[in-house]
Amino acid sequence: FFKQKTAYEIYQCDWSSDVCSSDLIRALRVPMPGNGCGKFDALDRAADILNNAENYPIFFHCQAGKQRSNAALAAYRMRHCGWSLDQALKELEDRHDLDRDGKESVLVKHLAAYEKHLAADALHQAGRPAREPVQSPATNR
Repeated sequence: FFKQKTAYEIYQCDWSSDVCSSDLIRALRVPMPGNGCGKFDALDRAADILNNAENYPIFFHCQAGKQRSNAALAAYRMRHCGWSLDQALKELEDRHDLDRDGKESVLVKHLAAYEKHLAADALHQAGRPAREPVQSPATNR
């Protein structure tokens, strides 16, 4: 009746849940602070989980359902769909009530730094050195 599904949690503190203890649901967790300003490798991992068709159907959430989920979705759009930061933010504003200039402005700045990180990684993958490492204004990598 059920195929295995993936429940993907983006969380701030280390906790486990009995919800995903059955054989029907596989839990994947990516640690991230409550404001969504996770380290770039955490954003990469979150994007890769969302991109992996073996995880479908997938349900992803964070404890509050706002910044961490928005960060993961934006990272996925930029890393795997080729979207610009502005395109990802537009989707978040239209569908997920992102407050770009208000309470979530720190996340927006962090995602701008993440976009530069992705560009530097692309240069590195192409065999060209990046100018300098990208640091987020919100966290240190």
